[in-house]
Amino acid sequence: LMGSMEMAMPSEFKGPLGELHDRAKTFDTETVYAILREELSADLSRITNISETPVASASVAQVHTAVFDGEKVALKIQKPNIRIQNHWDLLMYKLILAALEYSFDIPLLWTYDYVKQQLESELDFTIEADNAIGCRKAIASSRNCRNVAYVPETHCSSPRVLVTEWIDDAVKITDIDKITAMGLNAQEVVRDATSLFAFQIFGTGSVHCDPHPGNLLVRVHPNTTATAASSASTEDSSSGTGKLLEWWSWLYSKGWKDVCACVWGSPEHKQHEVVLIDHGLCVHLHPVLKKQYVDFWMAMIYGDTVKLAEQCSLWGVHDSELFASMTLMRRRKRKPRAATATVTSSGSAALASLKGDAGKFENEEGEDRRPGAAKSDTSIEELSPAQRAERAAERQRRLKDRVKHMLKDTKEFPHELGFVNRSVNYIRATNWAHGSPVDRVALFAEAAARADVGDDGMVGQWSVASETNVLHMRAHLLMEFWGVLSTWWWSRMAASPTPVVSNEVAAVQQSAVSGTVAALDGQAGSASSGSDAAAVSLWVQCSIITNS
Repeated sequence: LMGSMEMAMPSEFKGPLGELHDRAKTFDTETVYAILREELSADLSRITNISETPVASASVAQVHTAVFDGEKVALKIQKPNIRIQNHWDLLMYKLILAALEYSFDIPLLWTYDYVKQQLESELDFTIEADNAIGCRKAIASSRNCRNVAYVPETHCSSPRVLVTEWIDDAVKITDIDKITAMGLNAQEVVRDATSLFAFQIFGTGSVHCDPHPGNLLVRVHPNTTATAASSASTEDSSSGTGKLLEWWSWLYSKGWKDVCACVWGSPEHKQHEVVLIDHGLCVHLHPVLKKQYVDFWMAMIYGDTVKLAEQCSLWGVHDSELFASMTLMRRRKRKPRAATATVTSSGSAALASLKGDAGKFENEEGEDRRPGAAKSDTSIEELSPAQRAERAAERQRRLKDRVKHMLKDTKEFPHELGFVNRSVNYIRATNWAHGSPVDRVALFAEAAARADVGDDGMVGQWSVASETNVLHMRAHLLMEFWGVLSTWWWSRMAASPTPVVSNEVAAVQQSAVSGTVAALDGQAGSASSGSDAAAVSLWVQCSIITNS
């Protein structure tokens, strides 16, 4: 995990810790064959052409290429003595937790038993095979994930050996240069990877908890290696389809990339596929816990601090605001509201808090740093170094007290959420490595909203408020109307080889499209206080209605 946390670890740690993902120490070929004879004696004759050198090696196992029944496969073999090593590693982990708990007076040892259980189950590759098969089926059933995500097929397994489909020409999701060289859109890759894990958390409840860059790969989609624009050369330029593709590419080149990519796809990039491997460390949320976690996120989305506190109390968490900030990895400050409150004119404030904007004008002391804002009697700049150190120490003491108060009742806390947060931190680190092109919180909020209204990714539901439905349909019809209008405009301009548009008309068209996209992105709420509620609702649930 630390090898992926580039935003928190010094750059000097990146290389050595990153080697643990797929370049750890290996063992010899003789040991490989010895393990195979012990584990797959009945199927050993079906495995041939085992590579002498492993293609990857992590802490638990190493991977060789081989041929299984005539098909190239990945042969994952557990390292010898790893169970003994795991025992001592867990013992050291417990000692470290005890030392930290004693030193900082913060409860930590309560997490040990569940972590031990999960790490020991990771050593049984039959469990990993079951997790991989379940994840593969879930992705295949999801309308939103099946075209952009993939889990290799599992051929056979034993406690120490796993044989799966081999994936060619795949790179780590953090290899931005290679992803770009493959003709893929790195931003879309990160967005789909984030959406995949949001689907697991809020949709299926079965969450892959070890998505480090060595387990999260990217390749060109094997079935559709390019978007429709790449096939334009095969279309007769005089045909309707060929002209439409030319017109689409012209619009894309004129700066309407968001609209073109949203409706038709990008003519500049090939279609990608995110490949998820190594399913040894997974948690399966109970349906009750999954519903509670959805309710927790919905309370954050709508700024309902009363409901947020009620939900956290079920988990033994006594500081809901701090726990929400830790979940979002952003400061979240909200004033209490009635439990029956709905999204009103304060909706944009709730959205700003959720997206981390509520405190962006505050300094580290919580004071408003905007021009003209009221100031405290003594600003941080006026303090002496000793006074600054004293104030920093006081902040740390207050934070420590809040953490202790939050975790004073750990018996009710669901241990699975700790591993869910681990998975989210990996995705957050991946997003950061790409320059944070994706709003992770927004995608998670949308997935939570889908789960809240019962949308399992197959059929949209109409269980949200009727006025919100009308708003969503208006946005959808506006996009459809714009498509019809654009087609009519193209037919009028077909006589001219290069469309000519006046500056005034172009400005109007650009303004209309920008307004539509801003509304769909949930940003239109800042235009007027009267549209705040509509913008928030549109932002978190628009795709449910438009996809239906």
